[in-house]
Amino acid sequence: FTGSLDGTFCTSPNDPLSCKTYKISNLRITSSSSAVGLFGVVKGAIRNVGLENVSIQLTVNDGIYATVGALAGNIGPGSVDNAYTTGKLDVSLSNSAAATNTGGLVGYLSGTVKRSFSTVDVHVSGAMDRTA
Repeated sequence: FTGSLDGTFCTSPNDPLSCKTYKISNLRITSSSSAVGLFGVVKGAIRNVGLENVSIQLTVNDGIYATVGALAGNIGPGSVDNAYTTGKLDVSLSNSAAATNTGGLVGYLSGTVKRSFSTVDVHVSGAMDRTA
Protein backbone atom coordinates (compact mmCIF):
# COMPACT_ATOMS: atom_id res chain seq x y z
CA PHE A 1 0.00 0.00 0.00
CA THR A 2 0.96 3.62 -0.29
CA GLY A 3 0.20 5.96 2.58
CA SER A 4 0.14 5.67 6.34
CA LEU A 5 -1.20 3.05 8.75
CA ASP A 6 -1.58 4.01 12.41
CA GLY A 7 -2.81 1.11 14.52
CA THR A 8 -3.55 3.24 17.59
CA PHE A 9 -7.04 2.98 19.01
CA CYS A 10 -8.38 4.81 22.04
CA THR A 11 -11.35 3.85 24.18
CA SER A 12 -11.79 7.47 25.18
CA PRO A 13 -10.99 10.20 22.64
CA ASN A 14 -9.95 12.66 25.37
CA ASP A 15 -7.74 10.26 27.35
CA PRO A 16 -4.33 9.43 25.79
CA LEU A 17 -3.77 6.77 28.48
CA SER A 18 -6.68 4.80 27.02
CA CYS A 19 -4.81 4.39 23.71
CA LYS A 20 -3.44 0.98 22.74
CA THR A 21 -1.42 -0.53 19.89
CA TYR A 22 -3.49 -2.61 17.48
CA LYS A 23 -2.58 -6.30 17.69
CA ILE A 24 -3.11 -9.07 15.12
CA SER A 25 -2.74 -12.65 16.35
CA ASN A 26 -2.17 -15.97 14.57
CA LEU A 27 -1.55 -14.60 11.07
CA ARG A 28 -0.77 -17.50 8.69
CA ILE A 29 0.74 -17.01 5.22
CA THR A 30 1.84 -19.67 2.73
CA SER A 31 3.17 -18.17 -0.48
CA SER A 32 5.56 -18.20 -3.42
CA SER A 33 5.22 -14.45 -4.14
CA SER A 34 8.15 -12.05 -4.36
CA ALA A 35 7.10 -9.68 -1.53
CA VAL A 36 5.52 -11.40 1.48
CA GLY A 37 4.28 -10.25 4.88
CA LEU A 38 1.12 -8.77 6.36
CA PHE A 39 1.81 -6.21 3.63
CA GLY A 40 3.83 -7.17 0.56
CA VAL A 41 5.12 -3.74 -0.49
CA VAL A 42 4.68 -0.52 1.50
CA LYS A 43 5.52 3.01 0.44
CA GLY A 44 4.74 5.01 3.55
CA ALA A 45 4.57 4.68 7.32
CA ILE A 46 3.41 1.93 9.65
CA ARG A 47 2.91 2.83 13.32
CA ASN A 48 1.56 1.20 16.46
CA VAL A 49 1.00 -2.33 15.17
CA GLY A 50 1.79 -5.68 16.79
CA LEU A 51 1.76 -9.13 15.17
CA GLU A 52 1.77 -12.09 17.54
CA ASN A 53 2.32 -15.76 16.76
CA VAL A 54 2.88 -15.19 13.02
CA SER A 55 3.61 -18.19 10.81
CA ILE A 56 4.94 -17.55 7.30
CA GLN A 57 6.06 -20.27 4.89
CA LEU A 58 7.59 -19.08 1.64
CA THR A 59 8.99 -21.06 -1.29
CA VAL A 60 11.20 -18.97 -3.56
CA ASN A 61 11.30 -20.43 -7.06
CA ASP A 62 13.96 -20.31 -9.77
CA GLY A 63 14.95 -16.79 -10.80
CA ILE A 64 12.90 -15.02 -8.11
CA TYR A 65 14.34 -12.49 -5.67
CA ALA A 66 11.96 -12.38 -2.70
CA THR A 67 11.66 -10.05 0.28
CA VAL A 68 9.87 -11.42 3.32
CA GLY A 69 9.14 -10.10 6.81
CA ALA A 70 6.24 -10.59 9.20
CA LEU A 71 5.12 -6.96 8.99
CA ALA A 72 6.14 -6.29 5.37
CA GLY A 73 8.25 -7.84 2.65
CA ASN A 74 9.47 -4.51 1.32
CA ILE A 75 9.17 -1.00 2.76
CA GLY A 76 10.57 1.92 0.86
CA PRO A 77 10.65 4.68 1.01
CA GLY A 78 9.05 4.48 4.39
CA SER A 79 9.21 3.99 8.13
CA VAL A 80 8.19 1.71 10.97
CA ASP A 81 7.56 3.09 14.46
CA ASN A 82 6.39 1.27 17.59
CA ALA A 83 5.80 -2.12 15.96
CA TYR A 84 6.60 -5.67 17.02
CA THR A 85 6.37 -9.21 15.68
CA THR A 86 6.58 -12.68 17.24
CA GLY A 87 6.33 -16.15 15.67
CA LYS A 88 8.22 -18.06 12.97
CA LEU A 89 9.24 -17.58 9.37
CA ASP A 90 10.43 -20.40 7.09
CA VAL A 91 11.88 -19.66 3.63
CA SER A 92 12.89 -22.40 1.17
CA LEU A 93 15.02 -21.42 -1.82
CA SER A 94 14.42 -23.83 -4.71
CA ASN A 95 17.93 -23.51 -6.20
CA SER A 96 20.91 -21.16 -6.64
CA ALA A 97 18.90 -18.88 -8.98
CA ALA A 98 16.54 -17.98 -6.11
CA ALA A 99 17.45 -15.37 -3.47
CA THR A 100 15.87 -13.58 -0.53
CA ASN A 101 16.16 -10.73 1.94
CA THR A 102 14.50 -12.00 5.09
CA GLY A 103 13.80 -10.37 8.44
CA GLY A 104 11.52 -10.95 11.38
CA LEU A 105 10.01 -7.46 11.12
CA VAL A 106 10.75 -6.34 7.51
CA GLY A 107 12.52 -8.16 4.68
CA TYR A 108 13.93 -5.08 2.94
CA LEU A 109 13.77 -1.51 4.22
CA SER A 110 14.68 1.77 2.59
CA GLY A 111 13.89 4.06 5.49
CA THR A 112 13.85 3.99 9.28
CA VAL A 113 12.75 1.75 12.15
CA LYS A 114 12.17 3.24 15.61
CA ARG A 115 10.97 1.74 18.91
CA SER A 116 10.28 -1.65 17.27
CA PHE A 117 11.38 -5.25 17.77
CA SER A 118 10.98 -8.79 16.52
CA THR A 119 11.38 -12.16 18.20
CA VAL A 120 10.42 -14.08 15.06
CA ASP A 121 12.40 -17.30 14.60
CA VAL A 122 13.76 -16.96 11.03
CA HIS A 123 14.91 -20.01 9.08
CA VAL A 124 16.18 -19.87 5.48
CA SER A 125 17.21 -23.03 3.64
CA GLY A 126 18.75 -23.43 0.20
CA ALA A 127 21.39 -21.48 -1.72
CA MET A 128 22.31 -17.79 -1.28
CA ASP A 129 20.96 -17.36 2.26
CA ARG A 130 20.96 -13.70 3.35
CA THR A 131 19.27 -13.45 6.72
CA ALA A 132 18.88 -10.24 8.75
